[in-house]
Amino acid sequence: MLKRKAKHDKMSLTRLHKRAWDLQSKAIRQEENGQCFTCLKKDDWKNMDLGHFRHGKNMDFIRENLHVQCSRCNRFLHGNLGIYAEKLEEKYGQGIIQKLNALADKLKIWKRQELMDIIEKYGEKKNPPLRKRDKRVASSS
Repeated sequence: MLKRKAKHDKMSLTRLHKRAWDLQSKAIRQEENGQCFTCLKKDDWKNMDLGHFRHGKNMDFIRENLHVQCSRCNRFLHGNLGIYAEKLEEKYGQGIIQKLNALADKLKIWKRQELMDIIEKYGEKKNPPLRKRDKRVASSS
């Protein structure tokens, strides 16, 4: 564990952010069983994307903002945001859109320790290093 932390201490913030994103993406896609949040299409989690309702690096680790999406909804329909908003309100209640919009409007710079905590939360042991295929899918949000 100390070696891993020492390794992360030497990583740039950009690399830490990417590692945290990759681990979180994999975990959420598995947790939501590869079912698209917006159109309900189901596929292997490895073939799905992790979509954002609101974009920006400050929103990359806000859990309510992140849900599994198929590539059609996430990429070709640019998030299918009208349906995404409806589903968010169904899941989290009224006010979630305003909450996410307010968070998106704030400047947030993720600190090294916050990123390391996210990496630890989603765990390197729980999620072994991503294969080439998984990296492509994880980064395609």
